[in-house]
Amino acid sequence: MHYTQTAPINFKVLPPRTLPEKALLPMIVLALCLSMISACTPKTAPPLSDAQSAAKATAAWRAFADRSEKAAAGKGPYRMIASLRYDNNNEGHRVTGYLWGNGDARDKYGATSLFPIRLDLISSVGTSVAKIREDEKNFIAYDPNDNKAYTYDEENRALTSFGVPVPFDLSALVLLLNGRYAEFFMPDHEEGNWPQPEFIRFAPEDGVVFNMGHGELEIGPDGMPRRWEQHRASQGKTGWIMEITPSPKASSGPLRVSLTHPEGYEAVITVKERTRPDRMFKTEQLNLDLPKDVKLEAISS
Repeated sequence: MHYTQTAPINFKVLPPRTLPEKALLPMIVLALCLSMISACTPKTAPPLSDAQSAAKATAAWRAFADRSEKAAAGKGPYRMIASLRYDNNNEGHRVTGYLWGNGDARDKYGATSLFPIRLDLISSVGTSVAKIREDEKNFIAYDPNDNKAYTYDEENRALTSFGVPVPFDLSALVLLLNGRYAEFFMPDHEEGNWPQPEFIRFAPEDGVVFNMGHGELEIGPDGMPRRWEQHRASQGKTGWIMEITPSPKASSGPLRVSLTHPEGYEAVITVKERTRPDRMFKTEQLNLDLPKDVKLEAISS
């Protein structure tokens, strides 16, 4: 058998094709976009070990306790002006509150107490809505429009029963607005004795959530409380939710406190002004003098 020899195939190497500039531009833009997307893609941090989680939670709680202790060290007379916007089942109100007291300053006998506390509420048109005073035993609110005074002696329900939807009394409000957070959230503990509660979970932006018994408290790594969610154990439901906006001044209390309730109650307290008088308020400045013909009524829960 004879094979016919064929000529060898010569492969011709072609020079690389040069693309016009207009064709190259979209490709360059696409490459840049892909590189930017890759660079901006968030990287998932590796999970923390149990020891790291415990250390992170402990550091946040220590910052919280330190912040509270520094605020408590600044005890003394205070005066605040705040706007209060509240809604009772779609019935909105807006007032200005003037809050003042001696704030645990020692009297001439060496005793200390947050009481008495005074709060005046003024409408947006400048008329008096209510004059309120709370001491160790009683809460009394005077309505000058109806010439009636209301009393209430059950803890934590006075303001709510008077129509202002906040789940605490005036003394707790004073602690909160003065930045004494540990005393506010742990009222059953002595000052300075604030053991770290049970750690629950981490929250966004390095937040840490603790079980306070009465609810869940989220605080930031700087010790600033961010959010509190009340537990209603008997019903297995969420009660009040409070969100706290810090003041630009790190040494002061919060700028804003927002409260909501599933049953349609809302309140927003925004502090407009804080002052620290050099002298204690006199007794007559903290009294609530009522007209002789005022009608006195007890508020029931």
